Amino acid sequence: MNSSRPQWQEKDLSEHFCHSHLVQFYETDAMTVAHHSNYLRFFEEARVAWLRRHQLGPFHSPQADFVLAVVSSSVRYQRPAFLLDQLRIYLELRLERLKFHFRYVIFSDRFQNEAIAWGETQHIGLDGQFKVQRPPPELVQVLEREKWTETWPWSL
Repeated sequence: MNSSRPQWQEKDLSEHFCHSHLVQFYETDAMTVAHHSNYLRFFEEARVAWLRRHQLGPFHSPQADFVLAVVSSSVRYQRPAFLLDQLRIYLELRLERLKFHFRYVIFSDRFQNEAIAWGETQHIGLDGQFKVQRPPPELVQVLEREKWTETWPWSL
């Protein structure tokens, strides 16, 4: 058994935020496989959907007084996504001092309960002058209610 393969199944993520994405033609190569660079876009799409679901969409606007800037990202690929695959991107997040940690796992209808990719992004909050800022209270309140799994099997 390959120890780098996650042992959890999609059903284990039922309490986590989930965003759906249909793989589009422009996201694929000549073999209809989603290009690897799109997985970070899938993560961002899920992150923005999470913000909007919690009425925090203004934090994803260039005009905002507080924005989340990416400081690191990583992706692990297990299986490919193909044209017109229905993806489900699960995420979880937490705040650690001034850093926001997002973790993601992607499932495809093509591979049933097997994760096809997983990864992480880390962010810091910036103001309009690109200075590091503490998160606003309304964002902290939402983060305090989020589920964080210490044994997240897709940790890199």
